[in-house]
Amino acid sequence: NTGNASVTITSAAATGAGYSLSGMSMPVTVAAGGTATFSVKLSPQTAGTASGNVAITSNASNASLNIPLSATVVTAGSLTSNPSSVSFGSVLTGSSTPSTVTLTNSGGSSITISSATVSGTGYSLSGMSVPATIAAGNTATFTVTLAPQNAGTATGSAVITSNASNGTLTIPLTATVTAPGSVSPSPS
Repeated sequence: NTGNASVTITSAAATGAGYSLSGMSMPVTVAAGGTATFSVKLSPQTAGTASGNVAITSNASNASLNIPLSATVVTAGSLTSNPSSVSFGSVLTGSSTPSTVTLTNSGGSSITISSATVSGTGYSLSGMSVPATIAAGNTATFTVTLAPQNAGTATGSAVITSNASNGTLTIPLTATVTAPGSVSPSPS
């Protein structure tokens, strides 16, 4: 209040999709030279431009005060993988078989990958240093390699943890591991 007399605020309201006002109970009397504070919150549901207004009504000489509000709303980052699961098919013990996985940020804002790990006997992950940032609409790749030592079914998973809207991404890994054939003379 920059005037010489107290002012009574009788209403304060926010308009515009997603905007809300808090922190001020009506009526509020503001002494000469004093201040009153309130908070405006935006909780958008859709991407785009969010326009709004705060309307203050009081007995001041400028009885109606309007404060324009605006924001650009983007969608949160969302992480997907291609392929969504990795099948190495049939591999031999003692071999080393790599497979490349592409991560795509299909959201409207950057995401940060905080960890990239792999589980399962014989599996390893390479090609991605964390933390890693993927801008909106961009991709990043890493390689999962299977180097099995024992025959059987090899299952595992690559786990990518990020601040994307879908959080942790788990990519299943599978393979059938067989021992290489051997040749023996007959008769021995």
